[in-house]
Amino acid sequence: MKRTRLVGEYMLTGEDVLRCASFEDSIGVNGWPLEKHVAGDVEWGWPPIPESRSYNQLPYRMLLPRRATAGGADNLLVAGRCAAMTHDGQSAARVSGGCFVMGQAAGTAAAISLRDKVSVHDVGVKTLQGLLREQGAFLGADE
Repeated sequence: MKRTRLVGEYMLTGEDVLRCASFEDSIGVNGWPLEKHVAGDVEWGWPPIPESRSYNQLPYRMLLPRRATAGGADNLLVAGRCAAMTHDGQSAARVSGGCFVMGQAAGTAAAISLRDKVSVHDVGVKTLQGLLREQGAFLGADE
């Protein structure tokens, strides 16, 4: 059975996880490695240790369905296992920590969208990041 995934404004990839990617629209971080379940076993994929910072940032864009694929729904956010990720990207970001990050960001962005009367696609990333920081979120490397 072929599985399809939501196509977002950005698709988090396994390469993003392994290279500890940074994003200007970071909503938080994920520290889980690639966890590939294959033929009764688990294959782990780790960023280079100790050379790397050991986590990747998660971009706000992965919560936003591409406008062309959302059927015109400018008020839709997706988080957790439904967020826009490739198969390998999801193997890392589908765990509790990444889902907490995405859920907090989605709820905060929805509140901003309602308050400012704008589409979630038009929520100011700096405004979102500022509120997330006020709430105690760790957004990444420069903090």
